Parts: sequence; C-alpha cells; structure tokens
Amino acid sequence: MISIATLNELQDAEIRTTIEQAEGILKQRDADRKAKAIEDARATLAAAGLTLKDLGGKRQKEARQGARLPQRAYLPARDR
Repeated sequence: MISIATLNELQDAEIRTTIEQAEGILKQRDADRKAKAIEDARATLAAAGLTLKDLGGKRQKEARQGARLPQRAYLPARDR
C-alpha cells in the first residue's frame, strides 16, 4: 500500500498519473468480476436447462428503451 508520506513526496502530475492507473485497475477488476458473475450465472442456468434469455430479458429491454409498462387500474375509494 502507498503511504500518505510517499504520496506527499510526489509531484501533482505523478499523483494524477497514480490516480489514473488506480482507476484503470479498478475498472479492469470490475469488468473481471462482471464477466465471472455472468459465467457463473450461465453455468447455474445451464445446469437447470435454462439460458439468460429464458429469464424474460425482453421486458427489461423494453423498459430501457422507454416503453411504458401497463398502468394499473385503481378502483375508486368507497364512500364511508
């Protein structure tokens, strides 16, 4: 781990470079975790005879594209 004392000795440009490199590492780790999670999900679904498409992704795709979901019909409140 980089200590605060070490960071204090760096020039601003060196600190910016260090931050950029750390962000790159974090982004790669996130991508690796996502890929592993998808791989694990596919394996689990395959064991059950399913695929990711079987989970109803069409509804989610429509929602992302701005399609409106059907509105619920509400009954008027009864007078008391």
